[in-house]
Amino acid sequence: MGGLPVRIAIAKFEGEDWNDALRKGDDVQEMRDAICGAKLEGPRDDVALSVKEFMSLEFPRREYLLEPWLTTSSITMIHAKPGVGKSLLAMSIGFAVASGTSLMKWGGGRKAKVLYVDGELPGQLLQKRLGWFNDVPDANIMVINRDRVTKVQQAPLDLAKEEDRALLDKIIVDNDIDLIILDSILTLFSSDTQKDFAPWIDVQNWAYGHRDAGRSIIYIHHETKSGKQFGTIGREIPLDVTIQLERDKKLKAEDDESVFRLSFVKHRDVFGVDTAPMMLDDGWKQVDIATELGVTESRVSQIVKKLRAEIEAENL
Repeated sequence: MGGLPVRIAIAKFEGEDWNDALRKGDDVQEMRDAICGAKLEGPRDDVALSVKEFMSLEFPRREYLLEPWLTTSSITMIHAKPGVGKSLLAMSIGFAVASGTSLMKWGGGRKAKVLYVDGELPGQLLQKRLGWFNDVPDANIMVINRDRVTKVQQAPLDLAKEEDRALLDKIIVDNDIDLIILDSILTLFSSDTQKDFAPWIDVQNWAYGHRDAGRSIIYIHHETKSGKQFGTIGREIPLDVTIQLERDKKLKAEDDESVFRLSFVKHRDVFGVDTAPMMLDDGWKQVDIATELGVTESRVSQIVKKLRAEIEAENL
């Protein structure tokens, strides 16, 4: 069986690739036209390789950012119902990776550059939350916030659009970003990509491109009241790891305990005890949780009080 024809588009100048063109600030529409207008070429005959040939290929080395589950060249999703701590966990991961330190039971990896893309919070509230975390090298973590974006370019980011992904790509390449945290799918991608899988394919291929380049992406996503992810289940196909956060209703947390339960729903190349659910109520004091997450003890207290109030409301 023959393969599919492809388009091969080469950047303008000899020795330059499309990353160079993005760094230089070349016109995105012009680049898109060049790619879409490239001549269709027939299928290559070296796509299918023998096992020996394939084993001789070199791919970007996967390095731990948080051991054992977060590596370079990976795609992850964290999902939960509203108010369960998705963003707090995502920020904790971002700061741990940027500083090369451990987080909870996960071992620290090499320091890496992080881009946190926020599509939900008012700017001042995001400042407040970022202020809960310990200092990290300023160059190692960058933030894109919806309020700031709308002040600069009026329209918020819509990463379902090719031109907005190209804008983000330029920031990623120019700043040598290793980990991209997208918070959240519902606020950073237009509705066309929410229910049907077909519109998501372009986003999926975009994520594959970053994975192939050695980068990692973490999607933050919301659940429905029934505990299912919003939208198409097809988003899970390329994921290496899926993490679910939830409140364990069997727990009756005391004042100085947490009620978070973290479960690995999907886990490629992570096995055994490393995938066991993590319960943060097992005698952990608020000061211990604050230390592990790199946040203030008062913030942990606020979260616990909020969760207790929500549990009591559900039981009325």
